[in-house]
Amino acid sequence: MPKRKNPQKEVLDKEKIHKRIRELDGYLEQNPKSARSYRGRAFCYFLDDRLELAIEDYSKALEIDPDHTESRHTRGLIYSALGKLSLAVKDYEKTVELNPKFAVGFYNLGLAYTHLEKYSEAIEAFSSAIEITPDDIEFYNDRGIAYDRKEMYDEALADYNKTIKMNSKFTKGYINRAVTYGKLEDREEAIKDLNRAASLDAKDPDIYANRGNMYYEQGDLDKAIKDYSKGIILDPNSIGNYHNRANAYRAKAQKDIDKVQELSKMIKEKLNLEDDDGERTETGD
Repeated sequence: MPKRKNPQKEVLDKEKIHKRIRELDGYLEQNPKSARSYRGRAFCYFLDDRLELAIEDYSKALEIDPDHTESRHTRGLIYSALGKLSLAVKDYEKTVELNPKFAVGFYNLGLAYTHLEKYSEAIEAFSSAIEITPDDIEFYNDRGIAYDRKEMYDEALADYNKTIKMNSKFTKGYINRAVTYGKLEDREEAIKDLNRAASLDAKDPDIYANRGNMYYEQGDLDKAIKDYSKGIILDPNSIGNYHNRANAYRAKAQKDIDKVQELSKMIKEKLNLEDDDGERTETGD
């Protein structure tokens, strides 16, 4: 069960952050060339969710100390959070140039490339991260996603298999492998993986969205609707589940419409046949 937030503690934490910012304001007035102070204030702005100000201070720190890896990497993270992915890539690339053994730098570079749909570059970055740190399950999982998006399905499955071998309870591995199986039209294996994922984390809405899709493609509309509905309960803002459930209802309605037309045709043919049988041919004397 997640821990409840303590509002009083959050206020105290905010007060501490704001106090530290004021202290650093005063210090920087006297020492405007202190990269360390800019970094400290930038981090306070980051904690206070004032991301643009954090970027400004990290940028000032980097003007003074351009080879500070942590500042550049953190600024890249903030650019990513703001959706400025091209700028994030530049910071991550410089980060790993400065520290070519920084696996997390390569990993975040891979994530940025994936969001930019540059999958070959993403795979290369994730592979570099794996070479440095071969026991990080997330590195394989996200490289698998990049392989999948590049339609390299065998390689994607190999990475997802690796994640599940590393941790048999890694829910994302089962979900992502199911997605790839679905693209290969192996829906039975996809459903098996999604059932396993649901047994591990019954509150993940992605499981029901994807399993609903598999059932829909199999023509099992009742199960599809049930899964989309479960996904909506878990995530009421999921446009995809509403859209897919509407399609499933529409397809189900069409089945009923088709059945009505079929039965109507049979009844009409039967009535015509009875009319034919009831007719008498008149002959003259």
